[in-house]
Amino acid sequence: MSTQSQSRGIARKINDADKTTARPAVCNFNGDLYVFWQSENEQDAIYMSKSNPGAESWPNGHLVVSENATSAPAVTVFNSKIYLFWTGKSHAFPSVFSAWYQTSDDGVSWSDPVEVSVFANAVASQPPAVCTWNHSGVSWLVLGGVDTSDRAGILFSQDGNFPVSPVVSGSTKVAPCLTVWSDELYQFTVNPDLPNKISYVTWTEPNGASSPSNLINNTDSTVASVASIPWSVHRILVTWRAHDGSGSIFETVGSSFPLPNGNSVSNGHGSLAASDHSPALCNLTDTNTYLFYKGKEDNCIYFINHFDQG
Repeated sequence: MSTQSQSRGIARKINDADKTTARPAVCNFNGDLYVFWQSENEQDAIYMSKSNPGAESWPNGHLVVSENATSAPAVTVFNSKIYLFWTGKSHAFPSVFSAWYQTSDDGVSWSDPVEVSVFANAVASQPPAVCTWNHSGVSWLVLGGVDTSDRAGILFSQDGNFPVSPVVSGSTKVAPCLTVWSDELYQFTVNPDLPNKISYVTWTEPNGASSPSNLINNTDSTVASVASIPWSVHRILVTWRAHDGSGSIFETVGSSFPLPNGNSVSNGHGSLAASDHSPALCNLTDTNTYLFYKGKEDNCIYFINHFDQG
C-alpha cells in the first residue's frame, strides 16, 4: 500500500465530468464502490459510477433512473442486490410524492421502478433513508422518510415488499438517517423542536417500539440530514454539514452517547471540506471508510478515502 493509503486521504473529485446539486449516495457491492447522484443538468435523472478497489478516480457516470427523481438518491445492499431509492411523483396521484426503488443483482441491469408510500405525501426534495439490518439471523430492509407534516416514518421488510402504514418515529423537516450499530437500529433526525439539534432514537428489534428521543450531544447542530456509519462494534461515526452558510463538514465518533463535540473536516489541501448539502459515508473495507460530498462552489462530487485514519 502507498503512504497515502495509510493515512486519511485528501479530497479529490470522482472525475472532471459529473456534477450534482444534491447529496450523493454510495454503497459497497461485491467489493466495489458505487456512487449515485441526481444529475445537475437533468433534475429528474439519477446517474451512477463504479470504482474498483484502490482506484482514486471514477469513470464518467451513466444513466440509471431516467425520470421522476425529484430528490437525491439513497442506496443499500440487501439480499445480494443493490436497492436504489429516490423520491418521485406518485403514479396514481401526480400531485403526491412517494418513495421509489429499483434493484440490480450485477450493478449493470436494473429492475423496473417500484413505488412505496412511506407516508401519504413525502417531501419531494427529501430522499428516503434506507439501510440493511441483519438481526438474529434475519435480514431486514429498513426504509425511512419524512412527510409534509414534518413526521419521520419507518418501515421494515424481509423481501422488498413493505407494509402500508409506517411507524411514526420522530419529527423532522429533512430526511432521516438510518444506521445499524451493535445490533441496534439508529435513526438520526434534525429536531425542529430543538432548532437544528441532532436527535436519535433506537430499535432493539424490527417492528418493535423505539426508544425515547435523545440528543447526540448538547452542542452540535445542522440544517440538513446527517450521515452515519459504524466504524466497529465499539464506535459510531456521525457527520453533517454546518448549520451556518460556511458549508463546513463536521464529524464526531465515539463508543457511547452523548458523543464528543464535533470537529470540522479538513480537505487535506490546507482548508476545510465544504458543501451546501449533506455528506455520505461508506466502508469499502474494514479499514477504509470513504466520505463523499458535493462541493459547495463547483457542484463536483468529492471523496476522502481512509477517512477512519484521521
